Amino acid sequence: MELRIFWYLYPLLVLLACRFVVSLPFFKWKLKQVDLAVLFLVLGLHELSLDTYGHSIFPFWLIMTCLLGIALAAFFAYNYGELPFKRFFKMFWRLTFLLTMTVYFIFIIINLYVHWPIF
Repeated sequence: MELRIFWYLYPLLVLLACRFVVSLPFFKWKLKQVDLAVLFLVLGLHELSLDTYGHSIFPFWLIMTCLLGIALAAFFAYNYGELPFKRFFKMFWRLTFLLTMTVYFIFIIINLYVHWPIF
């Protein structure tokens, strides 16, 4: 039970830790906290999905991320007639963060429903 509560609080802990790391004076890259948090949130999503269903959602997340990249590339190609790589990868990584956080919070709700003592 205690480990399950840790995975519920994990996104908040990851965001706070990434904010601390990015704000260090010797950190030379120009990144935001969400840029670092995606990798750790995927790990948490994997563990939470194992606790909820007994198998990992990582392959499905990977497919969703690939489809997001294809859709974003098509959007840029249609609207701008070109694919500006820097802008594309920046927007892709930030949208991947939003996708990961959304799926993570959905899995927290599902996990609470599955493991709630009343049900």
